[in-house]
Amino acid sequence: MEVGVAGGMTPDLVAVLERVPGVNGVERDGELAVLAADHDVRPAAVDALLDAGHPPVHLRRRGADLDAIYHRYFTGADGDDA
Repeated sequence: MEVGVAGGMTPDLVAVLERVPGVNGVERDGELAVLAADHDVRPAAVDALLDAGHPPVHLRRRGADLDAIYHRYFTGADGDDA
């Protein structure tokens, strides 16, 4: 999933997101953080950012591309990483 806050992501905010249960990794992509997770961590990520005093201004789930849909439909594989 992608997360953005006003003013952009800082190393401190990346560290906040890395501590969210279920998050396996956080990479910066410009002014966004891209989270890899083993389940939907959107509510916990938003709570963590709010607790840190940085309400999110961008939140988007990634992973539902056509290839993932094809594999889910024809092979039963999920392929969704958050």
